[in-house]
Amino acid sequence: MFKKEKLLGFLFIPQEDLSEWLICPLDAKRKVTSVAASKHYVVIIYGQKSVYYQSTDSSFQARDWLPIETPASQIAVSSSGHQLWRLYKGTAYQGFIVNPHCPVAQHWTALDSYISSIGIVQLVIDNS
Repeated sequence: MFKKEKLLGFLFIPQEDLSEWLICPLDAKRKVTSVAASKHYVVIIYGQKSVYYQSTDSSFQARDWLPIETPASQIAVSSSGHQLWRLYKGTAYQGFIVNPHCPVAQHWTALDSYISSIGIVQLVIDNS
């Protein structure tokens, strides 16, 4: 998707055990406005609606950013990838029948309007 001469920026994502980093080249001529990650992928928003993702699976050889047709100004995803939300034009949407390996849902339900930001908080309970 990007020509090598246009790769002027990189996004460094630590892997699960923090022993290695996933290096994701970015097109520095375009403004990244949002970044989110699950254990399966990294998703970025260019400008206010263009969504791209990249797999974090080490066996996935392509290191190009793959486009998603659904526009968003922000994406929020759980670490498992099973919970997916998007914000577009001030409306928050919840994804249903989500693919945990890419930021795609079969159905999006609008939940509320006049929203400026979204996020997912995950609480970990230690029973030890």
